[in-house]
Amino acid sequence: EARDLIWENVNVPHDSMRRRVLLGKGLCLWGVLVWAIPVSAIQVAASPETIQRAFPHMVDWMQKNLGKVWSLLVGYLPVLALLILLVLLPTALRWLSIYVEVRKTNSEISISVLGRNFAFQFFSLWLMVFSSSLLDSVKQIWDHPSCISSILGRSIPQVSVYFLTFVIARIGISLPLLLLRIPAIWSLLAGSEPSPVSCTFETEVTNISIVFVLALMYCVVAPAMNIACMIYFGLAIGIYKWLFVYVYKTEFDLNGQTWYKTFVGLIVGALAGTTSLTGLATIFHGPNSPQVWALFILPILILIFAYDCKKRFWTFSETLSYRAAVELDEQQENGWVYDGQYFVDAILKDAETLAEVKEAVLEAVEEEGGDQSTSSGESEESLP
Repeated sequence: EARDLIWENVNVPHDSMRRRVLLGKGLCLWGVLVWAIPVSAIQVAASPETIQRAFPHMVDWMQKNLGKVWSLLVGYLPVLALLILLVLLPTALRWLSIYVEVRKTNSEISISVLGRNFAFQFFSLWLMVFSSSLLDSVKQIWDHPSCISSILGRSIPQVSVYFLTFVIARIGISLPLLLLRIPAIWSLLAGSEPSPVSCTFETEVTNISIVFVLALMYCVVAPAMNIACMIYFGLAIGIYKWLFVYVYKTEFDLNGQTWYKTFVGLIVGALAGTTSLTGLATIFHGPNSPQVWALFILPILILIFAYDCKKRFWTFSETLSYRAAVELDEQQENGWVYDGQYFVDAILKDAETLAEVKEAVLEAVEEEGGDQSTSSGESEESLP
């Protein structure tokens, strides 16, 4: 559809776009590998020690007079700094898709940004868990592959408070900002009419998926996470319902393609959660205990479930049969007159051509039948 096109990129040759997409994927891979640098820099800058060195007098005054406020600030400031970085990330990824990869449709750009945004956010969680760069943590697992469950079992529970604070910040900041709509308020104050707003699926779906991944990872290890996630999703249901009914306008149709990227991310989160739970059992009961072997079945069952969904539903959901297309067109109520001839090949619409095709088909069937009769007669004669 026309509203889905990026008209500035329409005339870019396909070969050029393919090379640019490869370049964009290379840049994203490089970005994931060095993602530890900005994340670690933000965490260091927001740490209490850095604030103490930068503002010693103010920190001393707050500790003496506003101790609870200082404790709250120290607990939430690293999380808020990470949230600001994650808010800016989709804008950079969208700029990469439009101006570097020169993708031609908004839907393609949204799906691309969604997958990459989820990858960067998931690796942000990874960095918080291992407190090291991606390469260092992978090297740690590579050197001790048999201990991956125990490594996750020791690392993931240690940062449960941080991620609980992360979800609470989503509840208290991210969701209310969706209702606040600062650009609309600014337009009203300026005396102009607010511009229409559409849902940025690449951002909102990723935020919801990350919270769901945290729920899967900590549902057993840190039960308090379940309460925070329940509150988040309970509020999100009401907020998004109101936004989609009264605020958001339809910009273009993604045709449900966001689910493919989301499904992969949720499976990864479920694997991380069950693997860490297996690691905890390994630490407390030993690697050969019945509890470990029983929990070891869970990641295998998740992989089987993912493979079954991909084989049975994924492939078929990416196609649409002609019968389903005809039924959908018959149900249109926007004044469009349905005509069954729309689904007939243009060549076959000509009566003479159709008659010739039918005659050729009949001749082919008769010849095939004659050949089969001849071959069967020859085979009978060859029998003793």
